Amino acid sequence: MQMGLRGYGEDERYTNNIDPKKKYTVSIWARAEGKAVSGPAITVGIYSNNRRKIIGEMQVDISKCKGKTYKRFSLPPMVLDDDVTMFIAPTARPADQVSAIYIDKITLIRQK
Repeated sequence: MQMGLRGYGEDERYTNNIDPKKKYTVSIWARAEGKAVSGPAITVGIYSNNRRKIIGEMQVDISKCKGKTYKRFSLPPMVLDDDVTMFIAPTARPADQVSAIYIDKITLIRQK
């Protein structure tokens, strides 16, 4: 699995060790800034290059991520194939409503 790390296929740190029979939880630790008090601020998703479709996606409301503290947001557990790309983007809003988003870390945890 490359999780958006295309071009690093030769690097042994990014070898494919995804078990196609297991589910995985993808989480981000994020925060946002802006004048808005509600509405979407961050879009997070997983795109399957093999299936050519989004297999998991969510929007994080600014009321849940606004401030100086990073908070965890997780996609539901899902089966991943061997060629997926993760995307994280600010939701389309006026710049003063959501002025910045910050991502501290991303985790991928295999379910038992």
